[in-house]
Amino acid sequence: MSTRCEIKIEGVEYAKVYKHCDGYPEATLKWLEEFNREFTESRGDDTYYKFAQLLRSSVFMGEKFNLDKSKDTGWGVIPYKQSIRTEYCYILKSDGSVEVVEKSFNED
Repeated sequence: MSTRCEIKIEGVEYAKVYKHCDGYPEATLKWLEEFNREFTESRGDDTYYKFAQLLRSSVFMGEKFNLDKSKDTGWGVIPYKQSIRTEYCYILKSDGSVEVVEKSFNED
């Protein structure tokens, strides 16, 4: 069974990223921490660019962090309020940190 997660950008309430596989912190958190720290140092709290650059970073940083290389599945952009069954939620904060929320299947 896949460990699914969602990735939110603080301040973006229209969409979030869905990652189907390897969403547990040991496989996802280091990538998000490095991306968010570097982006925030460079661009500050620029939410529109952060969302787009997060998607691009999954390719640019994919080899370094062993991210899913699938061309057709594994990643998605979904409406922010859409309920989806995920085990983890990552929130990229405007200060460059990443909040990790472990979810149960009873949560939205």
